[in-house]
Amino acid sequence: MIIIDGEDPSARIKTESDSASYSFGNMIADMEGIIKRNNAKCVVIDSISLLKLMLVDKYHYRRSMLMLMSNLRRLNVTTFLTVEINFADREKLKYSPEFFIFDGIIMLYQMSREDRRTLTAEVVKMRGTDHSWALAPYEVTSSGINVYTVDQMGDAP
Repeated sequence: MIIIDGEDPSARIKTESDSASYSFGNMIADMEGIIKRNNAKCVVIDSISLLKLMLVDKYHYRRSMLMLMSNLRRLNVTTFLTVEINFADREKLKYSPEFFIFDGIIMLYQMSREDRRTLTAEVVKMRGTDHSWALAPYEVTSSGINVYTVDQMGDAP
């Protein structure tokens, strides 16, 4: 079962006479309510870039992200968060607060391969487990996502 709560948090901010009245804490409380009401086991937040805009101060942002992750761990849900990055090149990867807060980080790239672009995934961090350091081509199909191993790379698109 999938439940999508498509309410745009910025809409709630805009409707309040004082934008501070809908705080990050309110947003976390709203998420917790949705998780509990639906007995969710997995949560996807797309994207936390809005949170960065709401919390301009870097210290406040980091503290708030720690609070968010702590609450999601307490609720015992697997969590996937997306974040926009300002570059497309793997060589320009910079460590931001998320890299230290999150247990796992998977970067998705569009890389040039011969005469076309290839979608490529990289596990940058996966706390508590060994993982491959190889770039892995992947494709999105109507039946799901196919991630290719090094042995399968000849079969990749």
